[in-house]
Amino acid sequence: MFLNEKAPFGNSSPVSRLKRTYILAPVDNKNKSSDDDVVPKLSVKYKDRNIKLSSDRLTATGYKGWTSVFSTHCSSAGKWYYEVNINADSKNLRFVGYEYPMKPNIKGHVRIGYACRYQRYDMPVGVNNFGFSLSDVDGKIVHDKQKHDYAVSYGTGDTIGCFISLETPTTHFTDPSDDIKLYEFIRNGMLCDPRNIPKSDSNSDSYVQFSINGEIYPKCNLKVYDGYYHPAISLYMGASVTVNLGKNVAEYMLLVYTL
Repeated sequence: MFLNEKAPFGNSSPVSRLKRTYILAPVDNKNKSSDDDVVPKLSVKYKDRNIKLSSDRLTATGYKGWTSVFSTHCSSAGKWYYEVNINADSKNLRFVGYEYPMKPNIKGHVRIGYACRYQRYDMPVGVNNFGFSLSDVDGKIVHDKQKHDYAVSYGTGDTIGCFISLETPTTHFTDPSDDIKLYEFIRNGMLCDPRNIPKSDSNSDSYVQFSINGEIYPKCNLKVYDGYYHPAISLYMGASVTVNLGKNVAEYMLLVYTL
């Protein structure tokens, strides 16, 4: 994310108890502490098991149907930006019970954007109204299971810029760890039962916006609800991406937002 320090859990909320719910997901011990690093990376907790991360946790490859990975950092307010480079598809696709490599005409796909941890990770970003993703197939925005006209298709070699502007939330966020019924969901990196998403206010001044290879597209004309939004990526059948979540974004930075 475009930031000068660790992304806050929320600009106006104490991190204490809510922050602790973010570290309950079971992960490999050698990776456990790295998800709490000050440097934003792709999370080992907030992802589907069929997504493989590189050793620096900046490249992700998906090996099955739609699966998602979120960043380690999130925010409920402020202006945030990150970039994604689209890599060539992985050709090493094999499935249990199927001894031959997958047919070469299978093509990977990606959806890139922002989302709250109110969804399962074996679902693509945009499955509910707390997620926004830009589809590579047609450049449409996926939000609340619907597609909306927005940009153009993109693919291997392209760079996608993802910007979100979040006004100070008016919603009071409760601690999900207080609800014993949510224990298993919290352990698996979610903040709710995805079938029963918490209600929150929408803010007409909050918005998401994308660019493709430096061409800036308009603000999305969709409601943004209060929540803690992560950079979020969905991958399909061998798709691979490399993200830039740090301070030194590449040449396609939305320069208007550096002022």
